[in-house]
Amino acid sequence: MNWLVIGWFLTLGVVPQQEEIIGSGISNAVADPFPSEVTVGLDATVADHFIIGFSVENFMSDVDGSDFSPYRTDYHFSTGVRLNEHVSFWFENECIRPVRCELHSFSGQETKLYLKLEGKEKLW
Repeated sequence: MNWLVIGWFLTLGVVPQQEEIIGSGISNAVADPFPSEVTVGLDATVADHFIIGFSVENFMSDVDGSDFSPYRTDYHFSTGVRLNEHVSFWFENECIRPVRCELHSFSGQETKLYLKLEGKEKLW
């Protein structure tokens, strides 16, 4: 049994399409045709059964080519209990916050509670 395992990740990417539909309007005011995305995250697993994680996702538009210029930041928090290698219960929360309101005015949050069933099969 592992008493404490710390994990981390970093993702880098582009966002070729991003639109949010709010009521009857569409919010897509990003001038950069391909904004970029960076996510940094940490997680910890305790006693092989309890998982907690946090990540920050930044969406950036480098319209003038100058520097790191995020227009939106999403904060993700999750915690779970793994009953065995196939079954776990999860709680997740995501907060969406505009950083530069002139480019992105949408903000919100999402909370999820769910049961996760997973498995792996060796094919060859």
